[in-house]
Amino acid sequence: MGKRGFWDKLKKPIVGLAPMDGVTDFAFRHMLAKYGKPSIIFTEFVNVEGLARGAVKMLSAFIYEEKERPIVGQLFGVEVDSFYKSALMLCALGFDGIDINMGCPVNKIAKRGSGAGLIKTPEIAKKIILTVKKAAEDFANGAELKDVGVSDEMIKKIEEMNFGKGEFVRKIIPISVKTRIGYDKIVAEEWVKHLLEVKPANITMHGRT
Repeated sequence: MGKRGFWDKLKKPIVGLAPMDGVTDFAFRHMLAKYGKPSIIFTEFVNVEGLARGAVKMLSAFIYEEKERPIVGQLFGVEVDSFYKSALMLCALGFDGIDINMGCPVNKIAKRGSGAGLIKTPEIAKKIILTVKKAAEDFANGAELKDVGVSDEMIKKIEEMNFGKGEFVRKIIPISVKTRIGYDKIVAEEWVKHLLEVKPANITMHGRT
C-alpha cells in the first residue's frame, strides 16, 4: 500500500461512516459525530468535472467540523485533469484523506465511465489514482490553487470555509479507493491487482456487482 497516514492509526475493528449520496451531508455527519462517532467519516461524493469548472455550490458538500476527524472527502468522475484540480481543493480544505469513488453503479454515472464504470477501464482508473496522489504530494510541497487554474471564486469560497479552523500543516494525505467486486460480473481478483499496482492507501470493496 502507499502512504497510509491516519489509516495505520485507526483502532481495530474499524467502524466507518460510508459515503452515501444524499445521506452523509453535513447535518447527518454532525449528529453522528456527536452521538456515535465512528472510526472514520466520509463525505458524499462530488463530481470532479463540476468542481474543476468552477461550480462553487458543490463545495458545500465539503463543509465539516473538527470533531468529524479523521474525515475523508470523496470524489468521482473520469477526467484526469479535473481530478488533479479537485484533489488540490480538498487538500486546501484540510481533509485527512481523499477517496476516489470507483463503485457507484448508477447508470448516469457508470455509463459515462465514472464510478463503477472505471472497473472496465483499469488503465484510466490507475492514472486517476496516480494523479490524485501527485496532487497531494504537490500540495504538500507548496502548490497553490491559483497556479492550476482554479477560479478566484472557488479559492475565495475555500478560504471562507477554512476561516476559524486555524493553520494546518501541508502534508501528504492518503489516497484511498471505494469500489466493488465487479461492474456487470465478478472480477474482484483481477481488478484489485490493477489497483494494487498504484498503491492506494486503502481499498474498500462492496460485496456485490
